[in-house]
Amino acid sequence: MSTIFFGIDCLTVARTFSHGLVTGPTWIVGVAEWGIGLTVIVFLWDRRSSAYFAQQRQARSLATPQWRAAPGARRPG
Repeated sequence: MSTIFFGIDCLTVARTFSHGLVTGPTWIVGVAEWGIGLTVIVFLWDRRSSAYFAQQRQARSLATPQWRAAPGARRPG
């Protein structure tokens, strides 16, 4: 999601710049925002972050009750 939002932000800033709606302070804030967004994207695509999120997904799947894991499975009893 963050990559998609970053792309949308880049398009929005480019459009604003092309229409001449950028002043000095807004340009500085826009560049700072873009830099922070790019840094976040780089950290989220890092292998350690990917491994962390994969581990979280695995822990969540192990924590779900087993009868919910298979939709067609019959319940005992």
